[in-house]
Amino acid sequence: NSVKRVREESPDALHLSDEDSADVVEFQETLPKASLCPPRLRGRNVELVQKVNDDYFAMLNDHDRNRFFWDALESLPVRGRRVLDLGAGTGLLSLMAAKLGASSVLAIEESADMAEVVRWSAATNGVGERVSVREGWSTKMTLPEDERADVIVSETFGVLLLQEDCLNSLVHAREHLAKPGAAIIPAGGAQYVTLLMSSALRAVSSAHEPGPLGIDLAHLGQLR
Repeated sequence: NSVKRVREESPDALHLSDEDSADVVEFQETLPKASLCPPRLRGRNVELVQKVNDDYFAMLNDHDRNRFFWDALESLPVRGRRVLDLGAGTGLLSLMAAKLGASSVLAIEESADMAEVVRWSAATNGVGERVSVREGWSTKMTLPEDERADVIVSETFGVLLLQEDCLNSLVHAREHLAKPGAAIIPAGGAQYVTLLMSSALRAVSSAHEPGPLGIDLAHLGQLR
């Protein structure tokens, strides 16, 4: 684990592990020498910073997506039920379930760094006692019958609907982590495709015949 468990006395910070910090590349170490590192990023795991900036800020600000999951969890409802969050990421869906009254939430996250973020987020939002986190691949886990979930929620979808192997993880969760007949959110999905033609896009996404400089890189078009 590259980051320390969130300290109960300080839910506002995410700390590097004392024993594992030697394995962590800190953000400021990756900057050019002449660069200044913002104090908030000093000592942070560079992989964690990159992951949050590259992937998660956009998802957190996708308000239509977030409203969909909130409304689905609320209308089910999840109050008083056990909820399983597959691929928890920042823990947003786990927090939604907890805020909507789930008796317990199990967040499973493959990334140890993001698993710590879920703990951090749960502590910050005052639901740490009801949100537990397990690190690793959900497909390698199982739960005792009396601990299995009533509801599975997951947003393990990439740009393409099945890009993140979501079907395998959901099938495994239904058989090994959830009760028979457990509700799954979302219960279905659709992938839409549109054909288009654009000379402007083609011009900037392909290699062309030699131009004014007389350099021929058209062969790279074979990789298009």
